[in-house]
Amino acid sequence: MTEPPYEIYDGVAVLEEARVLESQRPPLSPVLVQTAAAMGVSMVAGATAVALVHRRRTRR
Repeated sequence: MTEPPYEIYDGVAVLEEARVLESQRPPLSPVLVQTAAAMGVSMVAGATAVALVHRRRTRR
């Protein structure tokens, strides 16, 4: 016996998986954007500091 091409959830037949359209997604929070930017800046600063220390130690 094959399964039907739909599933029943709370009495509602679902024919295919739910898809979220780009227009339905909520906009990014400004705080989230600022946090991500700050993390990126701190990662670059940290990598630069490590590279400079490594460069100084290998020149000797």
